[in-house]
Amino acid sequence: MRIFSRWFVCLLLVGVGRSARLSSHRRLAFSGSRSISASLSQQQQQQPNEGAPSGQGHHQPSGRLFPMEIGLDMEACDPLDGLSVCMNRGTGQLRVIKGLDHTCIAYGWFNDTLSTEGWGHLYLRTSGHDIASNDVKMYAAGYAEGFLSAVRIGEMNANLVDLLLMEDHDTDALQNIGAHFERQLAAMKREIHFHHHTLVDEIDDPYLKHVRYAFFQLWGMMDGYNDNARHFHATPMSMTDMIFLNSHPYMGDLRQAFNTQASHERQKYRQTGPQQQQVVVDDSHVEMSPPPEPSQPPPESVAAVLMQTGDSRQKAAILNNATTQVQAFLEWSRLVRRSGHCSAMVKVTDDGSDVLIGHTTWSDYSTMTRIWKRYELNLGALPKSQLAAPRISFSSYAGFIGSGDSFYVLSSGLLLMDTTLPLIDKAMHTRVADEEAAPIPLFLHVVACGRTATTGTHLTSCVARQNTGYGSSQWMAMDYGRFRQSGGLTDNAFFLLEQSPGLTHFGDITHVLSSKGHFLSTNRPYYDDVAKGMGYIEAQQEHGNIFSYDHNPRAVLLAHHSADMSELHELRQLMTRNRSPLDNRESGLPEDPSIAIAARFDLSKIDPIPNGAIDAKVVNKCLFAAMMPQGTSGPPHIPLPAFKWRGAIGASSGNASEIERWPGWPHRGLPNEWAFHWTQIFPSRHAYGDDALDDIDVC
Repeated sequence: MRIFSRWFVCLLLVGVGRSARLSSHRRLAFSGSRSISASLSQQQQQQPNEGAPSGQGHHQPSGRLFPMEIGLDMEACDPLDGLSVCMNRGTGQLRVIKGLDHTCIAYGWFNDTLSTEGWGHLYLRTSGHDIASNDVKMYAAGYAEGFLSAVRIGEMNANLVDLLLMEDHDTDALQNIGAHFERQLAAMKREIHFHHHTLVDEIDDPYLKHVRYAFFQLWGMMDGYNDNARHFHATPMSMTDMIFLNSHPYMGDLRQAFNTQASHERQKYRQTGPQQQQVVVDDSHVEMSPPPEPSQPPPESVAAVLMQTGDSRQKAAILNNATTQVQAFLEWSRLVRRSGHCSAMVKVTDDGSDVLIGHTTWSDYSTMTRIWKRYELNLGALPKSQLAAPRISFSSYAGFIGSGDSFYVLSSGLLLMDTTLPLIDKAMHTRVADEEAAPIPLFLHVVACGRTATTGTHLTSCVARQNTGYGSSQWMAMDYGRFRQSGGLTDNAFFLLEQSPGLTHFGDITHVLSSKGHFLSTNRPYYDDVAKGMGYIEAQQEHGNIFSYDHNPRAVLLAHHSADMSELHELRQLMTRNRSPLDNRESGLPEDPSIAIAARFDLSKIDPIPNGAIDAKVVNKCLFAAMMPQGTSGPPHIPLPAFKWRGAIGASSGNASEIERWPGWPHRGLPNEWAFHWTQIFPSRHAYGDDALDDIDVC
């Protein structure tokens, strides 16, 4: 009896100690919470501007969409234990409880391995029970995610708010973006028949149905986070905050499109007549309209850009000895760091038996609050729910309902990914659509298309359904289901869609992939009409191949090093490749780590900032079928030094671990050193590791 008592007391003390540590960590994490909408409201009050648009009432956090009873200890909640959202059959009351109860309408867990692997792992599932509507199920799933990952959402949002405010040189731009989001939110609610606290009949349109489901999920995520934030006396988030957070991947484009001058030019353009969008399906044109006349001055010179920050003498010396090609590269680097994300490739093995796909995300290192997510959504069989992809695996971030990287493995048999297309011709910002023409926030639009599409044709047609005019991208959709069924590449296996302001062009380019053996994506348009409209044709004629689709340095590197590639381990090496100066010597460009498949702008000798490649993901046909992609998080570190937020700089002395290498750049909650390895991604609450990699090639 005495032994049992001691054992029980020890367990109790361990449990109490663990609970205390969890509570202390959560309180500390929430202490730095931020709200962009609150910051903008405060900024507007301090610096009134008669020309700035006023808010539409979404700055204040909304109350819960549905009443929720908290049935667990929020001080000691361990996300790894999981939680469930249940519904009382008699009263319809929702209740969140600890643990995984498969009789509840939604449940999940969060394995927070950010500090040991570079990203956490989140699993969510909705039940197939008919006790609740699909609206309520999706809200419950979102609530579970918001509750489980609340600490990381708070850290991610605080970092992004600081980034936005740090980079805001046009004080009206963020105000204009916020007002745009609020008008868009109101327009979307009308489209999806959303009325607060009122349930409506199912929408017939499959796309709008899933926009509605995703919006309920987003609201649930906000409520799950806010219940934690309020408990720990932190700043809650509004729906405008959630849209800002999820829109961060194309915030660089938004800031350019909504600055004072661009907004003024767009108003003048809209007064000339109705807005029209050009859609090109292969060679068929629909609703053509002439491009706007250039109305803005040419981009500022490379010299002016470089003289704004850093050591002006060093930069002047570089420019004095620079060739025209090098100056063009410097201008391109400025574009990419603001709104250019990702390298990607699709490779057909020489024997035609497999298709290897790799994707590398580029972004500010402050955004690396990474979570790989797996959703399993039971919403009823087709055609009731029109859910084509009930299982979804995707790289993501805390608080994001979609990927953010735009890398989705879908159980429909489709893989969807993109790279962004930086806009060179700023006059095209006049073609940004108003909220009535593009009422669905871009991230929700992509989520809905991915969940409903059954084929590559269906998926690209859905994405083409709306063009906001910002977040210009090159979308690739691989139909692995068709590839496996046919035993090789056939028509309609690989689709490409490109969007730029006012123009969408898409089609089946399987024949291109088959004839070349690969398709490369490096932030340059493939279609000539898109390239011309965005300014790439003229830039290439004036400055050379840095603006070319297939002859730019990254494209040349990808094509050269993938020529004989047939194994997954080769693709892993390629998508994290940064061999500066070796890869730069024959290109005539600076021997700089920013010129690579996986860039490291933090190591640049010209204008270093903590920006560059932040991950890599790869699949083959069998890994795709098993929904077990492989990934690595963080900037490439072989053979380069691992990125660190703090540590010794040069000959610095003293406590080196406390020296901030990047003063002013936010990194709440992020590991200091990023030297993580590849992991196999699958839904497991156990530890992941590089020793568990399995290059499945038979399926």
